[in-house]
Amino acid sequence: MKGIFSGGAKLPNDMLKSFESRFSISVFEAYGLTETTSFATCVKKDLSKRVAGSVGEPLFINEIKIVSGQKELPPYEKGEIVIKGSNLFKEYLNLPELTSEKIKDGWFHSGDLGYKDENNNIFVVDRVDNMIIIGGENVYPSEVENLIPKLKGIKDGVLSSIPHDILGNELVLLYESKSDSAVEMSQWNGVFAQHLSSFKLPSHSLNHYRSSVYSFTTSIIPS
Repeated sequence: MKGIFSGGAKLPNDMLKSFESRFSISVFEAYGLTETTSFATCVKKDLSKRVAGSVGEPLFINEIKIVSGQKELPPYEKGEIVIKGSNLFKEYLNLPELTSEKIKDGWFHSGDLGYKDENNNIFVVDRVDNMIIIGGENVYPSEVENLIPKLKGIKDGVLSSIPHDILGNELVLLYESKSDSAVEMSQWNGVFAQHLSSFKLPSHSLNHYRSSVYSFTTSIIPS
């Protein structure tokens, strides 16, 4: 075996490198949907040009744009991924309203949030409808969830929210600890401070293993 394709969910770069190192097999990340009859992007064979975190460039049979509404966005600006090409499906069977909602002027609106760089490498961030609004600021769960492998004592976790009287919502990290011992929230502050703006910091956490609720100490984290 010389290589494998990875798709269906975002592959952490650390996991990709670890797999390639352990098995001496190249991993080619790809992105697509049922509506694009599988792939719409793929990392090229020359891995020296691979960009970390990217799912590759659009296939030669389709085009991809990043849009906000009907406006195409410039490189590195996040928006919805839309796709047009000969690999695109025709319609949802017996669902004309959904078809009209998702296909506009020949472009399929994927519902996926992403961006592209100046070389047309595509990056998938999250689902558009996963967005959480905190005091008027947009937070995508994957921004926090991608840091979970860096957090000591956590096996896995997801970001959610609870209502807040002033901000509208506040963030809660639901996680499973690696053991039944208490996890010190303060040891995560440095990781969060390096990668997140202050409004993206979880205000609370719920340890599924211990079924206990903790509050983050956010006052020492710089804005």
